[in-house]
Amino acid sequence: MTTAFPTTSSHSVELAYPDYDIDQLVKAVDGAIKDKDKYAAHQTSSDPSHFHLHTCTIETALFPPKPTIPYHNRPDQPNPAYEYFTSVREKVAATVGPFSPLTITSPSSNSIRPGYQFQRSYGSGRTSFYGTKVYLPGAHNKTHLAMLSPLPNTARYEWSPTSKAWDLEHWLQTIFALDPKIDANRKSVYRDDKKRFHLGTGLQICWVPDGDGPDAGIELKLLITIDVFVDMNAIYTSLPDVGNDLVGFVLHSLLHSPTSVQATSESEARAAGLRHFYSTLRPAPDLPFNYSARQLQPKEMVSRLLPFQTRTLRLLLQREQAENLSQDFKPVRSDPVGFWKGYDLGENFGRVGYRRLTGDLTKVGLHRPIKVDRKGKGRAYDQTPESVPDDLDEKDRENLPVLLDLSGVRGTMLCEEMGLGKTVEAIALILLHRHPLSHSRSSTATTIAQNGETSKIGSRQNGRVDKEAVPVIDLIKGPPGLEDEAVHKWATDEGIAFESRQAWDDNAKLNVTEVATTLIVTPPSLLKQWVSEMQRHAPSLRICVYEGWKSLQRGVEKQRAARLKAQGVKAQAEKKRKNAQFRNQTRKKYAKSKGGDRIKQESDNEDDDDVIATQASVVEEEGTLQVTQRQFVEYVRAHDVVITTYGQDLKVATPAPPRSRRSTAKYQPNERPRSPLVMVEWWRVIMDEVQLHGDQTDAANMVSLIPRKNSLAVSGTPARTDVKDLLGSLRFLRVPVLPNDNGYDHRLWHRLQQPSWRPAFEGLFRSIAVRTTKKEVAGEFNLPHQSRYVVPIELSQIELHYYNDTLQRTRERLHLPADPKEARPPDWVLDRTLFRTCLQALRQICTHIQVGQMQAGVGRGDQRLHLGRSLMTMTEALNKMIHDHTAEYLVETRQQMRAMIRKAQLTMLDNNNDLRYLTAANMGPVREHLKQLLGGKDDTSESGREASPEKHQSQQDKERHAVLTATRQT
Repeated sequence: MTTAFPTTSSHSVELAYPDYDIDQLVKAVDGAIKDKDKYAAHQTSSDPSHFHLHTCTIETALFPPKPTIPYHNRPDQPNPAYEYFTSVREKVAATVGPFSPLTITSPSSNSIRPGYQFQRSYGSGRTSFYGTKVYLPGAHNKTHLAMLSPLPNTARYEWSPTSKAWDLEHWLQTIFALDPKIDANRKSVYRDDKKRFHLGTGLQICWVPDGDGPDAGIELKLLITIDVFVDMNAIYTSLPDVGNDLVGFVLHSLLHSPTSVQATSESEARAAGLRHFYSTLRPAPDLPFNYSARQLQPKEMVSRLLPFQTRTLRLLLQREQAENLSQDFKPVRSDPVGFWKGYDLGENFGRVGYRRLTGDLTKVGLHRPIKVDRKGKGRAYDQTPESVPDDLDEKDRENLPVLLDLSGVRGTMLCEEMGLGKTVEAIALILLHRHPLSHSRSSTATTIAQNGETSKIGSRQNGRVDKEAVPVIDLIKGPPGLEDEAVHKWATDEGIAFESRQAWDDNAKLNVTEVATTLIVTPPSLLKQWVSEMQRHAPSLRICVYEGWKSLQRGVEKQRAARLKAQGVKAQAEKKRKNAQFRNQTRKKYAKSKGGDRIKQESDNEDDDDVIATQASVVEEEGTLQVTQRQFVEYVRAHDVVITTYGQDLKVATPAPPRSRRSTAKYQPNERPRSPLVMVEWWRVIMDEVQLHGDQTDAANMVSLIPRKNSLAVSGTPARTDVKDLLGSLRFLRVPVLPNDNGYDHRLWHRLQQPSWRPAFEGLFRSIAVRTTKKEVAGEFNLPHQSRYVVPIELSQIELHYYNDTLQRTRERLHLPADPKEARPPDWVLDRTLFRTCLQALRQICTHIQVGQMQAGVGRGDQRLHLGRSLMTMTEALNKMIHDHTAEYLVETRQQMRAMIRKAQLTMLDNNNDLRYLTAANMGPVREHLKQLLGGKDDTSESGREASPEKHQSQQDKERHAVLTATRQT
């Protein structure tokens, strides 16, 4: 695909008087008619270093001035400006035909300039930029021909959605901000003395018929043509970050993206982004020729992999940079495919590479003309840039700067469609790609019974639960199964192999110990499924379950208390020994056998050495952190897989916050509890159902802190509601730059989601994700037919009434008409978040009217029922609702009664009414009204029933009861 230069754009604006100067327009038209052939030829820049990049045409419709000028207390007078405008219209119509432009001025470098506006605030004023002003060549700065308001530009929201700066409203204003001859509009230094963009502005005028028929009027249009030239000698010079961002915005606006689309609503853009993401992903490629698929079948695996699972497994091994099976795959340090695009600018300027994501422009080589073969096949390309295709070969990419280096990312997003065996592929990866330092063991040694405390987690196969259970990590009892000699020898060899494998982790702020174990983080509902699948497909794997820090805290506290007690006993014994030594020395000094003379004492070297050794033992005593890390590492090394859930370990996973050090403060960092998950550098971490936790959840932050060598994000739907959910997966895979792009408010990640950056988006996720659909592999396996059974239920009258009431309130919240047949308003937009919330509430009502309230909690203001947390039957719920509404009815009735009494009191204060006492004393209608509201019942009939609130009532019910009681007493 070739790119034609210069690129073009157009705008249509309306210009009303006095936004244009009619006097200058008259002089310019008269001069153009007089020298009609003077500006006929279109002139371009004569500088050989200038490249014509873009041409923008602004079609401005000139509205005529008012025919008359109104005056106060005298007749309206003719408007001279209208007469000038009429004469200009007639002259132009007599000189050129309709739609034929009359050139007013040739392109000039100073015909268009930024507009200034003086604003006053609190007695002071400042000059700000606003819009654009058009000048005739040689005109004074204060006398402009036309004043244009800021032009619309959708590229602004794609490039920087949160910025409201003047220089990012339109690329024309950005060029003004980069011009060193124009006053800077930012306080920081963002530009140098080089002018990178040059403008050549030409003016033309034409007329078009305003209507049909012989009586049609004439409409004048001022055509403003702006040619943008790039100084190729200065464009490659780097600027500060803000300046480079402005240059990138200009290039993004002028070099149109082939995938850009018109702006749509937010919901439509979100849906289009999801469709585009899933259409981007591709399955694993075919195996190379003469490549044996048997080496991809793990020997320890009972099940046999399907062909597409074998291909996916090979891709996973390549992404983890496995040494034994990926010799043909060598990661290259470069940006993903689609980040860079090549442009051939002709023989004078050669070929350049453009990275739209950051706006970088780099020269990559010389111009490459296409040759024609002897038979004449093909087309003879000339030397103009318009006819040379855009292309970047591998040699060109080696010289390009790298922004997003994926060569260090060891992991993949496994996005297979549901039912295609994501769990089986993950198990095969665990078996086939072990740590290089890890020792292998026989399968018979791994099928022994694992003693110790076990959870109620077993494998279900053929309708029965396996007797072998999976142990839960208990640091006091230690790893189970070590009584077997083979297992004990294997665990010992693992400890020797990784004895010196420690390193400092910047995220955890710890010296982590390397292990060959795989950690699987899964939702609690899928924990048993992972255990069952592993015991079914790979029974040789040693598995254990980590239930969170709270499960280990009791054992750690016991060990800490025992350690502190031992230290206290040692300190007490040392104190007693020192006291006895001091008494002995005192006796020797003043012994009676020496006649009371002072005895010179010599130091006891043996005792001093004992004291020093005792102090050293106290100093070298392990803290809680070291003990927990050592025992956890010993336990983990005796297993192949550790399975845990998205728990609450974030509070104990993050390092201690930095604080000031004082001479009197004694800090003990070793005694601060830390999650054992961050004390170990795992060989692999698998994050299951990654879409359930986005980028800002505690679970996502916790998993991102875990040190590891390889990562695997497993999910059939990695983007659940929005493409923004993928940022959590990128952060987990530790993709550089994008998850840490906080300095620019996630600008790079925002740009990647826009349609203009679709090639870069596709290249990024095709490099780190793989997805196979059932349609693509339909001929490789037989998928059982899915049967669905619909069991209708009938709601009770109470449930049906509450369901209809909630449905009506849902329509009101979504701004839907009461009648489904009625048309919706034209500006109506579906709030998808609110719609999902309301739909979930309606589904919960079908289960029980209390289900939604029990999950959301008591006391929400948008609930109509306040039934408490205890589950009730429909009869109990009905009685509770009747009781609550009766109490509310009585409270509102008494409030109305007090209001009527207050009205009577105010009536008595009206001195102008002679009958005010009789009017106020006429309370008969009030009593009748109250009796009618009460239905002939005594308003104290419910007092005995409400005297003592029920125990199962919520706090809100108790407060309502207190208000009702206080109301009765008054």
